[in-house]
Amino acid sequence: MATSEEEAVKCHKCNESCTKDYIKALGHTWHLDHFTCGGCDEKLGGAPFFEQDDKAFCKDCYKQECAPKCACCQEGILGDVTTALGKSWIPAHFVCKHCKKCFASGEGFLEKDGFPYCKPDYYELFKPKCSKCVKPITDKTVTALEQKWHPDCFVCNKCNANFPDGRFFVVEDKPYCAKHRFGDKEPDEAYDSPYVAPVDN
Repeated sequence: MATSEEEAVKCHKCNESCTKDYIKALGHTWHLDHFTCGGCDEKLGGAPFFEQDDKAFCKDCYKQECAPKCACCQEGILGDVTTALGKSWIPAHFVCKHCKKCFASGEGFLEKDGFPYCKPDYYELFKPKCSKCVKPITDKTVTALEQKWHPDCFVCNKCNANFPDGRFFVVEDKPYCAKHRFGDKEPDEAYDSPYVAPVDN
């Protein structure tokens, strides 16, 4: 015979008494047959389930209907999630858009058009190239002769000396220091004024 305590336990779905074979979940008591998936309505019984908005879901329904979707494959994510660029990713799918390599722990990335890139690929693909060494310019830039240069690469075409004050002379579209532009003769200030190369940050 059921005790008064057992009679007081009601199934959350049918509101009938639960005297045996019931489950407590989501803060309520249910007959085993009445504890069902909020998606497909299959019986969950005592099987593991996922909770969303005070409803229980089987693994498949939760993955399809509730789990965050991976920005790469659009599959629902049940395990660890990487959140970046305002999107969710399966960690193994959060990779450089160009080389497809995963980002190492603690390694940063750069964004272009909503996609992540490793720094080497980002610099190679999107940064201007130095006119002398042809490597990407990632920091300060010298703009001269309608080209861009690393500050250390913008040097006299003859002696490879830098232009400390940014002043240089041009011979056949190449930069020269005063010594190698004029040799021992004095420049004519009316005709031989130097160019000045600005350094951009």
